[in-house]
Amino acid sequence: MRLVAVCTLFALAACGDGGTQADGGTDAGDASDTGVVEAGPKATTITVLNASGTSLVSFPIGASGDVAPTTTISGNATNLQSAGGLAISAAHDLYVATPLAILVFAAGASGNVAPSRTIAGSNALASTDSFASIAVAPDGTIYAASQATSSPQNPKILVFSAGANGNVAPVRTITGPTTTMQAVLSVSYFFTGIAVADATQHVLFFSPNADGDVAPKRTLNDGAGIVTGSSFNGVGALYLSRYELTTSTVLAYIAGAMLNATPLLAITGPTTKITAAGGVATDESSNVFVTNADPGGAAILVFDAAATGDTTPIRTISGPTTTLAGDASQFPMPIVVW
Repeated sequence: MRLVAVCTLFALAACGDGGTQADGGTDAGDASDTGVVEAGPKATTITVLNASGTSLVSFPIGASGDVAPTTTISGNATNLQSAGGLAISAAHDLYVATPLAILVFAAGASGNVAPSRTIAGSNALASTDSFASIAVAPDGTIYAASQATSSPQNPKILVFSAGANGNVAPVRTITGPTTTMQAVLSVSYFFTGIAVADATQHVLFFSPNADGDVAPKRTLNDGAGIVTGSSFNGVGALYLSRYELTTSTVLAYIAGAMLNATPLLAITGPTTKITAAGGVATDESSNVFVTNADPGGAAILVFDAAATGDTTPIRTISGPTTTLAGDASQFPMPIVVW
């Protein structure tokens, strides 16, 4: 099925009824959440955190079928192990969140290479915590989600300055009961703020400059399931990949959506081939790229920007030559398009 009003993902002012938090519309009171932003440069590359967080594989943007990656970052020197978060900077450096470190790989890195920077140590991360997800702002500011490995998880968003390296402390920390965070699954960045997907079936939105025990600017109820990935498109629409044992769904919400807002897109069903959604990203035209982290056969599924419902991917990258492997029940399979 194709959504006739797909223009709403590009011309945000045309979307919704300018509703209030009470009716689950959009936050019309925050002009920065509904302003139109020009799309970025044309994407050329897809990169996936692969094989339960032990490698990074990249493909050309138009790849299809059983094709080999153009680059693979893997091996002992990389320190990639059980990684769960992936982000791309404006300079095309790759940022990876492993349980105990944030690893940065320089643009163009390939093979068994060491990270160009590593953020790790007692100043960067509490001894009881592990990193869960990561996002990077255009100016290089790093937003890393962390939480305790046992209950209570006391989740935090740790903000590190651009270029941070070594055993450095965050410059800001968002944490505490007022934040309402319980267990962070994914974090993503747009210039209007950061989106934190929580295990309580909520997405919490904070100001990019938030610090301490602060309330979210707004909250979106995303429904049942585990959010394995989140990303914004060029005009601030939020995309979520959601995994459940019996079904998986990719949702898209207009910028400013809150409470029980209806998704603009909901890609799900047997024709989609999404059986274990592991991550989601979009290109400059809002075409949707989904990792299917199914142990029976992992894949990258590409959908038209207007796709919704039980629809066929326009391209599929899968097969033994791709080396794609994953299990969404154990690890997310984050993806970036750049």
